[in-house]
Amino acid sequence: MERLEAEIDPSYERVIAKCKRCGHRNIFSRVDDLKTYEPVGGMEISCLNPDCGFPLWITGDIVNCAYEMLLIDCSDLMKQKHYIYCILNISQAYEMFFSQYIRYTLLYVPYANDRNLARFRELYGRLGTKLGDFTFAGLRNTFLKWAATGLSIRSYSLAERQIDVLSPKEDTPSDSLIEGCSRPELANLLAAVKCVKVHEIRNDVVHHAGYRPRRIQVESCLSEAWTLFSGLCDALRIRRDNLDWYDASNSSLA
Repeated sequence: MERLEAEIDPSYERVIAKCKRCGHRNIFSRVDDLKTYEPVGGMEISCLNPDCGFPLWITGDIVNCAYEMLLIDCSDLMKQKHYIYCILNISQAYEMFFSQYIRYTLLYVPYANDRNLARFRELYGRLGTKLGDFTFAGLRNTFLKWAATGLSIRSYSLAERQIDVLSPKEDTPSDSLIEGCSRPELANLLAAVKCVKVHEIRNDVVHHAGYRPRRIQVESCLSEAWTLFSGLCDALRIRRDNLDWYDASNSSLA
């Protein structure tokens, strides 16, 4: 049977595909329906309209990092005036970014020097378990301290020791520590991250009688996040949260 390429509208959690045969707007969960966390480069799946069921070809998915996709999702949420969900997304995006930096430092860089996949997977699991206890503050403080001091982990043994001493109660780095960063442009970005307040707004939403944020707050937090992530990715040279990407672009870890 002939298949038709679907018009898709991808987001972090789902892919919406419009059937060109019947016009049905199919909503596919990446986890339950597409059964992959990876960007879809090409996949055949059937239209969910019971009167159609025509084969659809899904391609042209977005390949952004998870934290970027959460920010992209805010565009539609803003149009629908779901400002609470925007704040939740933005706050979670920061946590994902901090976690990605920690994985980059403790896993991807050591792997570039020792392609021991079994060791990589072992430490990946241990690190994931350890980070499960971290809140926004713990992730942010760890990120700020490591980035400001230029922490460099080049071996699995050093990474293992660092994982063992990771603490969700990491103290907030002092202004003097951040100002002492050897790269002024990075120091400015880290100082701005230390001042981010979106997680406090999220706490007001979750814990303080369901606080309803205003659009101007969301716009400010969203713009700030895009600016900081762009600058930090360039300054710290972290691009993807994917081993295959770093494996093929090993020069980026030099």
